[in-house]
Amino acid sequence: MSAAPGEVFRRFARGASEWSSSPLATLLVVALVATWGFSGPRFHFSVAWQLVMSTTSSVVTFVMIFIIAHSQKRDIDALNLKLDVLIAANGDLSNKAVGIETASVRDVDEARQEVEALAPRHTRRSG
Repeated sequence: MSAAPGEVFRRFARGASEWSSSPLATLLVVALVATWGFSGPRFHFSVAWQLVMSTTSSVVTFVMIFIIAHSQKRDIDALNLKLDVLIAANGDLSNKAVGIETASVRDVDEARQEVEALAPRHTRRSG
């Protein structure tokens, strides 16, 4: 049975994110840019020579934006879940913060005011 499209994309995005942040990926990009730069005189710095690099970098950047956004969303969702578990497990804290990332701005402001009122004076932010 094949994996769902969302799962296939998740695995692809995770692998691409891990690979693109590796030293090898950085080295390959530096080598590509250097090769392109050194090939300029051979191609007389033509418009086509410039277009190759411009197009390549634009396409890679466009794809990487979505891969990075996907990876960041998954990381933030996991972090929020972990924080929700810690908040819910501590009976001394207000549980209003559980799931607050989906609340309205008004609800967030109200919860912030309540938590700040509970906090000791020396931990409050000035503002």
